[in-house]
Parts: sequence; C-alpha cells; structure tokens
Amino acid sequence: MVTFYIFYARGLGHPAHPFLLGLLEGWKIGLHHLNPTRMLHITGFVTVFEAFLGIDPHVDLFQEMFVGRPVMLRREAGASRSKMTIVPVGGFGLQWRPGKTSYPRYTPVDNNRGWHDEWFYIRNPSRREEAFPAFTRSAPEKQDSWIWGASRRKKNNVGVIEEVLQGLVACGLDGARIFATIFLCRVRVLSVR
Repeated sequence: MVTFYIFYARGLGHPAHPFLLGLLEGWKIGLHHLNPTRMLHITGFVTVFEAFLGIDPHVDLFQEMFVGRPVMLRREAGASRSKMTIVPVGGFGLQWRPGKTSYPRYTPVDNNRGWHDEWFYIRNPSRREEAFPAFTRSAPEKQDSWIWGASRRKKNNVGVIEEVLQGLVACGLDGARIFATIFLCRVRVLSVR
C-alpha cells in the first residue's frame, strides 16, 4: 500500500491506532485519500482524548466536531469548459463542523505543497484488525457517513464529554498545547501503544 513520509511526522505508526482504522473504514476511504492537515486533525483529536481527558477517543464526538467533504480539482474538459472532479490523492477533506465551539481551535500554519512527492510502499498487515483499507487508484467516493453526527442514542454520551471538553477549553486548552504535547512527548499518537 502507499503511504507518505509526512504522515509519520503527524503521528502515524504501525500497527495503526484502531480509531484511525475505524474512521477510514467508516468513511470508505484509504490512507492515501487523507492529506497532512487531515492527519493533523485526527492526531490532535486522539491526543485531546488520551492526554487531556484520559479516555479512549470517541467516534461519535469526532463526528459531532468534524465533517468530511470532497477536495475538488478543476480539470479542463474541452473548449473553454472545465469539470470538477475529486482529487484522487488527498481527496478527502475534513473541517470543523460549523457552530461547534467546545473543541480547541487551531490553524495549521504549514504549507502542504509537495507532500505527494514523498511517498513509499509498506506492506499492509495481514491481520484484519490491523489492516488499512485496500489501496485504490481512484478518488474517494463521497459518502453520507462523511457528514453524519452522533447517532441519537449516543447524543447524551457525547454531551457529557463535550461539557468536560468545553471546561478544558475555557481553562486554556488550545491547539498550541495539544500539538506541543505531541511533539515534546514524541509519541506516535496514531499507532497502537
């Protein structure tokens, strides 16, 4: 399978964290459909849960905080016409869900230019629970699951965690603290530990 050097700088390791594998499976995308900023969002979320809340990352809260979207590319389709298509590598976008204020805010300042150039192959683990989704050459196909929030049954659980998280944000938890925790502790956040 194909992976990228910068993903490892963003906390990816092997075997991969079950939270990351579950997100990829739920979204029906491969690792190569993410880009460095999306990996940073996932790494930050796992760090908030494990380092600051002291619990395993919660998929339902992730779906309440973030929404997926396709990353589009304009292609020329003939005489003065263009066609929008989903980017095949890095074509899954991830952004904060509008109106959510309980999650620490940050603005990634690095430029992702050229990240496609630093790719390499790895062997996909043979054990099903450790394996990444199969590599495909095609762009990701937009799924309804990209925009789902938490299920109605789980809204109460999400609400309790969100309140605690809001308290941490009010006490100063921000992106700088989250990412300093990652880089100073030198932890491969997106790997099994």
